[in-house]
Amino acid sequence: MWGNWYWQMGLLAVWAPLSVSSAWADARPLWQKMVPGGDAAGGDLVRPDASVLVRGPTPEASRFTLVLPDGEWYRCVIDSTRFDRPDRYVSKGRLEGCPFGEFLFLVDRGRVAGMIAPHPSLRLRVLPTEQAGVSRVTQRALADVPPGASRPPDFRLFPPRGSTPRGTSPLGSATRGKFSSTVTAPREDTLSSESSHPLIDVLIVYTPNAKTVVGGQTGVQYTANLAIELANDAYLSSLCTQRLRLAHLAPVQYYESGSASTDLDALTRPADGLMDEVITLRRDYRADLVHLFLANADLGDLGWLNNFSTFNETWSFSVSIISLVETDTFTRAVGSNMGLDHDWHPPPLQTPYPYSFGYAFTGNSGFNWGTLMSNRGANRIRLHSNPNVLWDGVPAGQPTTSATPAYAALSLNNTAATIQAIMDSTIVPPPVISSPVTATGTVGVPFQYQITATNGPTSFGASGLPLGLSVNTSTGLISGTPRQPGVFRVELSASNAGGTGVKILTLTIDEPSDCPLQRLARRLKPLGLLPPGWTVSASEQLLQQARWFRDEVLRTSPEGAAVIQAYYRHGPAVMELLAERPEWLHAAAAAWLDLSPAVHQARQLGQPLHLSAAQAERICHLLDEVEAALPTDSRGAVAPVRVWLARHARIHEHQIP
Repeated sequence: MWGNWYWQMGLLAVWAPLSVSSAWADARPLWQKMVPGGDAAGGDLVRPDASVLVRGPTPEASRFTLVLPDGEWYRCVIDSTRFDRPDRYVSKGRLEGCPFGEFLFLVDRGRVAGMIAPHPSLRLRVLPTEQAGVSRVTQRALADVPPGASRPPDFRLFPPRGSTPRGTSPLGSATRGKFSSTVTAPREDTLSSESSHPLIDVLIVYTPNAKTVVGGQTGVQYTANLAIELANDAYLSSLCTQRLRLAHLAPVQYYESGSASTDLDALTRPADGLMDEVITLRRDYRADLVHLFLANADLGDLGWLNNFSTFNETWSFSVSIISLVETDTFTRAVGSNMGLDHDWHPPPLQTPYPYSFGYAFTGNSGFNWGTLMSNRGANRIRLHSNPNVLWDGVPAGQPTTSATPAYAALSLNNTAATIQAIMDSTIVPPPVISSPVTATGTVGVPFQYQITATNGPTSFGASGLPLGLSVNTSTGLISGTPRQPGVFRVELSASNAGGTGVKILTLTIDEPSDCPLQRLARRLKPLGLLPPGWTVSASEQLLQQARWFRDEVLRTSPEGAAVIQAYYRHGPAVMELLAERPEWLHAAAAAWLDLSPAVHQARQLGQPLHLSAAQAERICHLLDEVEAALPTDSRGAVAPVRVWLARHARIHEHQIP
């Protein structure tokens, strides 16, 4: 099959003869037989012989044969083997007779993971399974891989640091930087030939779905290590000095949105209730970069484009699809964090240097190629743009003096020390807001609320305040005279050099002549118990219609829910309240029964709802009982009763025949 591909491309090379030549007569196969996987992870199962993946003392001892799922077989030559320890090594080499074929295998304690590229438009991934000695082989055409992207720093994601305008401070906008440092653009330099390699530590986290896609915990572990090895191999081939190191691998309980941009925001934002544990993990393992493996997304990879004008650690986050690791999506995503954009474009630039780009070009063979960051090349090669490296007989980049420079390798070498130093600065954890989560006030009466937080906040914020109130961003004091009643969801924030902490304040502003009826109205409307446009007016007289009301004892419906029945003089009607939790039924039902005749009467007559003060007081009390019975969240706050009714109850009204 792939022999035909090369003939169609015009390459006069045949690499899979029907008989084994004498030079290959003693070559051992990497695996003998492929069996369909038969599970959610798909692919084919094999038993690799890890002992053949070591470069021998002679060329003949460095060869093995390889059979792929489609039946094609290849002759492979190991060019190098690097041992990290006796039972862990990395071997890379080429497919004999394939002009651009290559492979890289990672062997760790006898288990085999790797990438095979018979040609640049096809990649195969090898990952160990939970079964000892068994690996899974899957193949991917690069034409089926979703495109990757990078995002410039999005200053709308985070509240500003005080009132400092963007660009007037060395820190720029207050973003999610977790660690204090003063950052300047790294000094431009030339490519170094020194043997030392700046080590950049990477924290990789993964979703439950990502774990399933690669067949379980073993698959995730080897995918992460393979991603690091593939990135480092690309740096080596591109003459880059830096190397990556896996600082830690951890799961996160996050349900993917399907949008890479949304998931990247969730990973990056502090204290939003989504993957917030990443902050602690990054600090504990001193990771310079943070990467999230996803199972599905609309883009193959996405990372913040670090322009080095603000805290570098703020934009050192990226995401990619875990099942595409063999297509270098991880390498591309972290490349954005290191300041690399895709293909060259005219100013304005978001990159640290005017040559921090990928490169698309046509080789001597007539094929169109693209380096790792390029989105234009028909066939992606595992190189960062570098005019001093040839591919298909042509420089794989443009010099800095070019009108359209593309020298990503130089850019990476210039920024490596800065990225590596992200975690060398003093650790300053972000603030944690400690002030109460509820507060009350009255229209026309002066009000004050002090935002308090730990870890030395330097600025504060509050969004969603009612008219008449404002916040002092330096002291955190909310003050003023409220001019509108209601229940307000106020987002409090406290910031320091380490980041921003956020908490929600539920602020209730009462009418000046507050009575139980007004309080009841404010609570019933969010619950959906009053139709839009209905009002509650004060009345100390009991409704005569309430005397017409009688009800039956709570009974259990066939579905196991409670049913409440009520009858009215103006026509029989049934009021039903269905709830999933029996322990919540009695208090909620009693509250509804107290209200139901008045609701029915007001609806029939088209009048405002009138209740006595005693009725209103009792309903408020019963609603408090319901709220107190609800489960608490992780912060110990009682969930609002409106959330319970929205999620767990359905209220119906219909006529009895």
